[in-house]
Formats: sequence, C-alpha cells, structure tokens
Amino acid sequence: MTQAGEAGAANVLGDTASAAALELLSQAVTLATAVRDEAGQAVDMRVAYMNAAARAGQPDRAGAIGRLCSELWPHMLANGSFAACLRVLDTGVAESGRLRWSEPETYQPGVYTYHASRMGPDTLLWELREGSVDLARAEVLTAVTAALSSVDTTAGVIDALMLHGVAGVGASSGGAVVPDVSGNHFVVLSSLNRPGGTPDRFAFDVGAPLPMAYTARTGRPLFFGDATARAAAFPEAERYFTGSAAATAVLPLTVQDRLLGAVSFHFPTVHAFDAAERAFLSTLTGQFAQALERTRHRDASARAYAQLEMLAGLSDRLAEAADTPAVFSALLAEVVPRLANGATIHLAGEPGTHPHLAASAHVDGGRLAALHTLLDRYPPLADSPTGIGRVLRTGEPELVTDPAAAFDGLARSAHHRAVLGDLATTSWLVVAMEQAGERIGALTLIREGDEPFTDRDVPFAGELGRRVAAAVQHVQTFNRQRNVAHLLQQGLLPRELPAVAGLQFGSCYHSGEHGAEAGGDFYDVFAAAEGRVAVTIGDICGTGPVAASRTALVRHSTRAFGKLLPDIGQVMAAVNTALLEDAPYGKFCTQAYAVLDVDARPVVMSLALAGHPLPFVRRADGRVEALGTPGLVLGIVARPTHTVTRHELHPGDTIVLYTDGATERRNGQTLLGEARLRELIAEAPVGDVPGLVHFLETKITEYSDQPLADDLAILAVQIT
Repeated sequence: MTQAGEAGAANVLGDTASAAALELLSQAVTLATAVRDEAGQAVDMRVAYMNAAARAGQPDRAGAIGRLCSELWPHMLANGSFAACLRVLDTGVAESGRLRWSEPETYQPGVYTYHASRMGPDTLLWELREGSVDLARAEVLTAVTAALSSVDTTAGVIDALMLHGVAGVGASSGGAVVPDVSGNHFVVLSSLNRPGGTPDRFAFDVGAPLPMAYTARTGRPLFFGDATARAAAFPEAERYFTGSAAATAVLPLTVQDRLLGAVSFHFPTVHAFDAAERAFLSTLTGQFAQALERTRHRDASARAYAQLEMLAGLSDRLAEAADTPAVFSALLAEVVPRLANGATIHLAGEPGTHPHLAASAHVDGGRLAALHTLLDRYPPLADSPTGIGRVLRTGEPELVTDPAAAFDGLARSAHHRAVLGDLATTSWLVVAMEQAGERIGALTLIREGDEPFTDRDVPFAGELGRRVAAAVQHVQTFNRQRNVAHLLQQGLLPRELPAVAGLQFGSCYHSGEHGAEAGGDFYDVFAAAEGRVAVTIGDICGTGPVAASRTALVRHSTRAFGKLLPDIGQVMAAVNTALLEDAPYGKFCTQAYAVLDVDARPVVMSLALAGHPLPFVRRADGRVEALGTPGLVLGIVARPTHTVTRHELHPGDTIVLYTDGATERRNGQTLLGEARLRELIAEAPVGDVPGLVHFLETKITEYSDQPLADDLAILAVQIT
C-alpha cells in the first residue's frame, strides 16, 4: 500500500481506517466525483481515488487521478457502464452489470462485473471484479430473475431488459419488438436510460427488411459477429445502426411455441457468439418472454374484472332508467371515459330513412363539437357499405384501427381535415344494439391514444349493445303498460267530482311503484237514494287486471245499490254479496261508505266502515277527530256486520277520507302513521278543499325520496 493511495482515499472518505481497508481489497475500487451541468444533471465523473487493485490495471497509474472518466476510459461510453454511473449519481439507486473489456491500452482485457453506488450527493463508488464468463452469466440470470419477480407491466419488463439484460450481457444497447393489435406492424419498445418511464414506441411493417422484423416474424434467431456480416444479410437496415453496434444478436420472444416478438442486443466490438453465449442469450430472452406473457395474462384478468364491474354498474343505472333517453344516458355515463374517450348512439330509422343521432358524449367538449360537425356534414346512410349503416343492416360489428384510411374519403377540404384532426381518433368500434331479433340502433365507441380497440373488445361492446337494447325494450314495454294502466285506472275513478250545493270536494290519486298495472284504490261521489249524496273510498287487495276488475265491480255496485237502497247496511251487504259471487278470484276489499243529508241543518253524515281506516274531520275551529266504528272487510264472510254511525257536520267542517297508502308511506323503517296524518290535516290550508288535498298529497309524497310503495287516494268534503 502506498502512502499516496492511502492519502487519496482518506481525502475522499475522511476516514483513514476505511481508506486502508480499500487498499487491501482484491476487487478494483474507484471513487469519482460528479461533473454536473447547469441543470444539475451528472454529465461526467472525475477520478478522485483508485485502490491498489484498480491502479494495477492502469498503464499510467499516477496520471489517472483527476482525469475525466470519459477521457480516461472511452470504452465505458460504448458498453453502457458510463450511462449507468450517471444514473446512479442522479438517482442514488445502485446498479450492477457485466461488461467485456477489450481495449488493452486503457485497462486489462477480460470479462468483469461491476457495481456502482453513490456516497453522499456527488461521489460515486465503482467496484470492478474480474470473473469467469460462467459466473458472470449466472449472476446476470439471478439479477434478471429478481428484477422480473416484482414487475407487473410491459413497461416494467422492458425496463428490466434494458437495465439488467442489456447491461448484464455487456451490450451497448438493445430493444424489443411486439406485434400491434392489427398484426400489420411491429412496435419497437425501448426504455434505455429511462428507468421507470413509459417505453419509447415506434412501429414498422411486419415485412420490413430489418433483423428484428425477420426474427419476430419467423422465430429464427440471428447472430452477426461484425457489421459486415449484418450488412450483407440486411443491407437496407444498416443505416439504422451506429458505430456502437459492431455486432448484433436478435432472439425470438417465445412461450410454448407462441411467438410474442423479438429482442436485440448490440455490442460495441466484434463478437464471436459461441454456442455457450448463444444458449445464454436464448435463456435470458426466455425469461423476458415469460414475464411478458405474465403481464398479458394479468392485463387480461384486470380487463375482464373491469368489464364485469362496468356491467354491474350499467345494470344498476339501467334499473333506474325510466325512459329511453335515460337508458342512453346511463350507458354513456358508464363507458365514457372508462372504456372510450367518446361514444355515440344512432337509432335505426323507419324504412327508407337514415339512422339518426340519439345521444353522444366525449371527455373533451371541443372534440364532441368536432364530432357533431363531422356527423352533421357526413351523416350515416342506411345503405352505406361501411360504418353505422352496414352494422344496422347486417348486425355485424365493425372495428377500425386505421382512421386515416377511413377518413380519406371524407377529408376533401382543409376545413374537414382540421375537423378530423380535432378528433384525434386512433380507433373506433361500432356494434349493433339488438335484442330478441330486434335491431334498434348502433353504438359507436371512440378511442384516442396509444391503446386502440382490438378484437378482444368486440364481444364486450356487443354485450353492452345487447343490454342497452334490452333495457330500451323494457322501458318501452313498461311505459306502454303504464299508459294502459293509467287509462284503465282513470276508468275506475270519476272523471270529475259533481257540483253539489252546500258541499265542496277535493281529491287526488297516485299509483304505487307497480305503475305498469292498475291499482286497487278508488273513490266516488254520487247522488244516493232519497236525494242524499254518497261519498265512498276503498282499496281492493292486489294490483293488475284482476284487481282492476274487482275495483270496477265494487265501485259500480256501490253506486248502483246506493241509488236504490236507503239503508247503508243494506248497500254494504249487497256489495259484499257481489264480491263473494266473484269469489274465484279471492280478492277482499276495504271500504268507507258515507251518506250525507245535505238538506238537514246541521248536515247529518251516516258512515259505515268495512276494514277501512277511520276518516278524519277537521272542525271549523281547527280540531281534528277520527270518525266511525271499524268493521269487517268485504268479500270474506257471507253476512258481515257493519256499524253505522251518525255525525253532525257544520259549515267549515271538512271530512278527509284516505287509503292506507297515506299512513303507510315509509321513510326507511318509519311509517308516516295516523298520528302524523292527523297533524298534517290540522296544518293544512283553511277554506280551500283542493288546496287542503294538494297540501296533504305533497307532504305525504315528500315524506320519503323513494317511489310510492302503494296507491294513494284522498277524498275530502267540506260543508259550506
């Protein structure tokens, strides 16, 4: 150990003992300080110290200290180790690799492994160890295996290839190619000197006269020991190679006879590529092929999960859609931007007409405007040989991954070229919206960026189209049924309440969430026997056609018997008999039936209840009372007993009859109940019966943000 060497190490390390230890190491150790540009990036290194083992390999042992590494060892620039050192100085992340030294004038020739780490902000520790080729290759394979074990993206695999594979084999550069989604091009992936970043990408034709294209196309490896041999085999490719690529090896990325692409390694000096090295490179490349396959399977699994998640979300949205526009809004909200940057929905026109745009969406408002401009200028035609027209005619999907070719016929002017440029579309996919043989329209998904649609997206898009078509059919059928039910229900209620001297009426009716079927609630006001006025309200068990028929039976039977029979008990008994004669349907009924003698002063109301909620009376002074005596529902036993109660009514008194849809209105687990309804009646406006009913209707419906679970009917009568 020389005093100069020990002093140099101590000066850098600030520790005499550590300096002495470095001098005793068998591996070559060099300390260098960073040379940085104005931006603070390391651009070179200046040698500060070399231990005894490192100095032994130098022709000029004293002259190396203080010199720039790029000048002292230009061979480092070609084999990639210089770039590795600069990365370590900038990132602080240690790197290892393998290199083959072949310049005896600057260092002893041989195969070496290196490790670079940073000490402090600007000092690089460089360890160089001489080793056998087999040991070095084993270390490379171990390092690559470790690096790939935590990689889950294509970019990560390429980073590992560049940082561990290319550097590990002693190459100066390298790259990988994989086929694009169309199969017509190979995409070159390279991230050399860009750890953790998105790989650089560019493409060339599958049949290009390039070594990478040949191997990726045929699966056959290529080994060129010098540039002359490479140029003889691929003369048109030689212009792409630099002086640092004196020798080249290209190997296929293969997994179980499936060809995934190719990998290339370029060496700065003439290379022999003996059988052992070829086998080593093949094994190394196989590791990267397996890693790429794993990322593909992982991507496929993630894509499948995302699709299932999207279908679940779409199903939830569609379940809430009440009409066709809501169905389309639900679809667009789910697919933009998760699946596509933009989307359009065109509906098939009537025979002899063209498809028309029903809905559209895009993540960028400006591009949505450009899309509308394009569709206005070139609307889809029913007889078009491509695009929406063809999909609507045939039902077959259409995938476009070359928008430029598809737009050629459209861009006839600078204006339209500008519009198309604003779209920035890289691919689109058109699928039919079809269910049970009915093709209602077409869904177009538009994508921008580096990941165009592929054939694997077609089945999922088709499923979206089918679900939307089914949802449209469902809401259309539901709305038709709801309209029919509405018309039927209107037939079960009086068209308008009569005008009766001394009385003022108000009413409302709401269907429950069964909306597509007629409900069982009803009310009526009519002239009864002996010049009196009858009011009634009731609720048939169930919904649908059977309930509607029973509702009509009860309402019209009550009206008919009420006009003929002066006794309320007789009317109720006759209605009960009519229901029992209709017994095969087994539907019972609750009913409140009242007759008002408006000629009496005060007015006298006779009331009978058949299982129906007790009506309330709000007196002129604001007091609210329940009236009547409960009785058995109709349609259960042959001779039910109903108590008839009589009540005096004075001017300003208001009778409120209602069905249980009011008191059983639910907010979570809480019912509105009779007590709260009684309070609402007390709070309602005074003097205006329609206003009172509207107040109750509003408060009851707003008690919950959920749809009405049951029908709601209210009938109010005020003595004037």
